[in-house]
Amino acid sequence: NETYANENQNDTKRPAVNANHRIIIRDCFNKASCITAKRILMRINQQRPDFKMYRDNLTPEQIDSLTNLLDEYLSSVIENIDDVKELSMNYGSKHVSLRLNGFKPDFFATMADAIAKECSFLSETAATNAPTNTFKAWTLLVDLMFSSVRDGFYQELRRQRRRSPSYRKSSRESSTNTEHRIGYLDSQSSCEVKP
Repeated sequence: NETYANENQNDTKRPAVNANHRIIIRDCFNKASCITAKRILMRINQQRPDFKMYRDNLTPEQIDSLTNLLDEYLSSVIENIDDVKELSMNYGSKHVSLRLNGFKPDFFATMADAIAKECSFLSETAATNAPTNTFKAWTLLVDLMFSSVRDGFYQELRRQRRRSPSYRKSSRESSTNTEHRIGYLDSQSSCEVKP
């Protein structure tokens, strides 16, 4: 019974971010202006010419949608930090459809960096807490966020590819070719003359 009780204690969900970092993150986000998502996207725009090209090809409605998606994601993560993995997987999966317009999963690394910087330094909290503590808190959270964002993106990409008719056709052809090769090899081995 004692062993079972210890196992149950180890199964309890640990918080994604410790209490001190959680307070810093919430204070920063609450004090940051409501244009945080726009500023993050502008920072990415300045750092990545290929992102700028992607963004320049979007309609104003698509830009608003991209901005709102990021804003809603950040707000959800801040309000539900312990659900960061699920929220991030969902956010990443929503970007698969953006590939048609030129979105690249490489943009996520720059986005993670931009979020950490903008959210750390946009708020007055950066001045009231040690800047290194503020940046560390955001960096820890962003690392958690974007490992799952990428996972969500690639998981959804694989799911869509498996569902596509061309994938199913190539899988069947590959399977048929493998069966033919195995049959051919079997017939060759049975034709060999044994000494």
